[in-house]
Amino acid sequence: NDWLFGPLEAKAFMNSPVTLDKNLNNNVDGIYFGEAFDSGSWKGKVYKVSVPCTTCDWDVGFPGTVAYDSDPSNWFVSTLFDSNQPITAPMALSMDRLNNAWVYFGTGRYIGNSDKTDSSQQYLYGIKDPFFNYDQAAYHHDFSSALTLDQNDLFGVDDIVVTTAGTVLEGGVLHDANGAWSHLVDVARSYDGWYRSLDTPVGPSERSVGKSAVLGGIVFSPTFTPNTDVCGFGGDSNFYAHYFETGTAYPKQILNIDNPSFVTVASQLEEIVEVKLQNPISGAPPPSVGIHVSREQGAR
Repeated sequence: NDWLFGPLEAKAFMNSPVTLDKNLNNNVDGIYFGEAFDSGSWKGKVYKVSVPCTTCDWDVGFPGTVAYDSDPSNWFVSTLFDSNQPITAPMALSMDRLNNAWVYFGTGRYIGNSDKTDSSQQYLYGIKDPFFNYDQAAYHHDFSSALTLDQNDLFGVDDIVVTTAGTVLEGGVLHDANGAWSHLVDVARSYDGWYRSLDTPVGPSERSVGKSAVLGGIVFSPTFTPNTDVCGFGGDSNFYAHYFETGTAYPKQILNIDNPSFVTVASQLEEIVEVKLQNPISGAPPPSVGIHVSREQGAR
């Protein structure tokens, strides 16, 4: 059956699926994909196809080898996230030290003529799959149940600033009356993920139309803001770098920042870490993020 899995809404299309091999045993534990659908306005969802194990590594008396159900008719489809905006770019996946599976994506379209002038608010997201989340006891390792997340379940990071000294500010004061980086991580972990609002300048809004990538605990996300020329297809591309668990900056400049900003904390001047390039790149929409890892010297 070619249509065993797919969007459940009318007037919908899905993006390219991505798969998670959580145990690195050459077997798929989950398949994730997003969709965009027209219900009077464009909205989106993230779906997961769970591939159940018949012998699981969390079973009492686990024999050492995971066995999977190879019959797709026994796999489970669930809605992982409900979005008020369309999702067109593929997901990126990662794991954390607490055994959570993370799904990273953004919202927005750049497909039809009406998208060129769309000024709707769009977002970047990082969410934890409840199936692997110990804090979601009713859903953890339970193939028969599913939890649909939405933005209300997530940590909003729009007003949070991180400095290279590790100080965390929100609204110009110490975050949560604490201000320590480790405390921010603890607070973020109490949520089911995080979200960041993209820019809404006068005219077309910034949106996510390319796949993110994760490297060294940093989520790299391309974005695009169309220009006001309705007869053209150009605009400004930009690039975000978030710490994968918090959605904020990491206490170190990851991006190349020529003119950093500073803030005074307890009479000391501290450099603000930027989560976004200061100067966008004009031209066509950005491709998905590609990362090349090699030796700093002597690579062939």
